[in-house]
Amino acid sequence: MTAVPDAAAPDETNLGELQQEFRPMAATVFAAIIIGALLIIGGLTAFFFIGRAIYLSSGNLPAFAKVGASWASTAGFSLVALGLGVGGFFLIRYAQALATHRVSIYSGGYLYSWSGKVDVVCWDEVEVITETVTYQRLPLVKGPAQYLIPKSANVFYSIMRKGGAVHTFDGDSVQKFKTFGKLLRQTAQEKGIPWKTEERQ
Repeated sequence: MTAVPDAAAPDETNLGELQQEFRPMAATVFAAIIIGALLIIGGLTAFFFIGRAIYLSSGNLPAFAKVGASWASTAGFSLVALGLGVGGFFLIRYAQALATHRVSIYSGGYLYSWSGKVDVVCWDEVEVITETVTYQRLPLVKGPAQYLIPKSANVFYSIMRKGGAVHTFDGDSVQKFKTFGKLLRQTAQEKGIPWKTEERQ
């Protein structure tokens, strides 16, 4: 596997004919950005009200209070506000990286692009492709009634190189995920790449 910057424009012709290119779902990227922005706004809003409470009391807050602002409550809310802001920041950074994600399937291998770098992988470097299916129930109800809700299946694929490096793909990082899975399985059959299926409850 060779890691090179996008700007270096790796020689894709060595991998043969391009079969299909896959990018992440735009809705996932936009949702992550919006949620991240809301978290940051929530954190800033919390800091505003904390500062307002301190200002109105001229910094004369009690250490603890059952009702109203206190130094203990402002410290607690400050930690929450900080957590919201930091979480929002990293979520937006993740969305930016996800937006650059691309996997191009060729007859001789594939290109994996993430956050400004490209991995060039030939099919004869691949040790195994694993399809993992996880079954989960939506946490809508608790107790015995939860068993009346059918489990939903989530699928992701892992491509492991002979050197141990792994690329993982799911429905968020790859649009047209079912098509991607069918193409992977077809390629594994044609190239004689071992295929494993795992199920997790």
